[in-house]
This record gives sequence, C-alpha cells and structure tokens, in this order.
Amino acid sequence: SIAAGRLLAAVPDGTTLLVGSPSETVLAPLTLRAVRYKPQDFRLLGLINDSPLALYARRDLPANDVDELVELARGSGDRPLSYGSTGQGSVFHLVTQRLLSTTGMQATHVPYRGGAPLLTDLQGGRIDFTILPVDALLGSMVAGGRMKVLGVMSAQRLARFPAAATFDESRSVPAIGRPSIWVGVLAPAALSAHDSAQLHKIVAQALGTEAVRQAIHAAGGAVPAPMSLVDAARLYAADTVKLQALAEAAQVAPL
Repeated sequence: SIAAGRLLAAVPDGTTLLVGSPSETVLAPLTLRAVRYKPQDFRLLGLINDSPLALYARRDLPANDVDELVELARGSGDRPLSYGSTGQGSVFHLVTQRLLSTTGMQATHVPYRGGAPLLTDLQGGRIDFTILPVDALLGSMVAGGRMKVLGVMSAQRLARFPAAATFDESRSVPAIGRPSIWVGVLAPAALSAHDSAQLHKIVAQALGTEAVRQAIHAAGGAVPAPMSLVDAARLYAADTVKLQALAEAAQVAPL
C-alpha cells in the first residue's frame, strides 16, 4: 500500500509504475484505515503472472482431499481446526472464509504477517491448513513431505500436483469459482491513453520473450494469456467487484 500510494503521488507520465496485485489496489483500501486511495485510481496495463490457488495442510492432518477436510472440520466439535492466512482481509483469508461459509466448516483464523511465518507454523503442525498460490517454493515443500496439498482451485488438475483433485471434483464444496492471484503492471488511472497503449505494448513484448517466460515458469508462476488494454480493464473491474463482495461477506473491518 505504501508503494501504491507513491505511485499515485508521482507525476502520471509513465515513468513510475507499480508491480502489484489486487491485495494492494483493491483490498488495502477496504482493510487499512490509513489507505486513502480507491481501486479506480489505478489502471492495469497487463498481467505478468497468474497463479491458481491450492489448499495446503500439515503433513499429519487426517485428511487427504477437500472432502475429507470438510468432514473432519464438521466433526471437530469444540476443538475446531485452525487455518492461517497472510493477514486479516488478505485474498487468502477471504477465499478461505468463503470456503467455510459454503461448506459449513468450522475453523479458527490465525492471521500472520506474511507467508514465511505462516509456512513455518504449517510445517511445524501448529496450524492445520491454509490457502495459498501454486508456486515452486510450495511445490518443493510438498515434494519434500513437509506439508501436503488437498486440492487445487483450477479448471484442470495441475502438473505440479497431479494427484490433487480440483475443487470442482469434490462432493462437499459448492461452486465457489476458481480464484487466482495475479500480479500485473499498474499505472495511475490519470495516465494518458497514448502512454498507456505504449506501456501495454512493452509489457506484451516482454511476455513474448523466452527468457521472461522461463523466469516466470521457474518461479512457479503461470504466464498469462495475451490481453488487450480493454480486456485488462474488464478483468480489473470484475476482480474488484468480486473481492469487495468477499470482504463484505467476511465482515472485514478496517484496521
């Protein structure tokens, strides 16, 4: 949010840009009282990464897929399961709350200041599960047996976790969409149409180079499909509405 604020404070001439996500542009204004900007103050020039989400669990949790987790959580009685997120009002908190509300699961939210301490506690068995992106780091942790993946929020099963079923395949979870976490290049909404078009072209050219694509894949990300500026605006607007609805449903109060 500090970086986003500095972008908006700079002259909107295209020399200052933000590599960011909806966490900064959409959720920060909803969850942080100190943030004064609005989602509409930004213009998405293009995506540089788009990763599906997955549900990860401590390695000894007695559940091996989403249906078994739902059954376990429903039967936990006065000792509910716990789940971690990267903070109150984060994408991962809101998506997990959506999962709980649609399945009747009971679980205690444990917010962390970032992913590193969350993953430390998940691997140490101090929390039961979490929802995070699919990436190379988490893939290596699963492959090393330090935690496990129970399901993926994608249209098809993923090569990184071939044994993990999609949420669409589960019996217990109603349709909750296929949320993902994207990272894009953003400019102030006040940037001129000409400069926006030029920068969009540069982003698209970079994504077309093999070196950039290999770097994204190496980090565990997914290279997004090409999109026009109009498509980018539609995506940004649609995600803004979805995330605002999730935040309202979760009754997130600004801190």
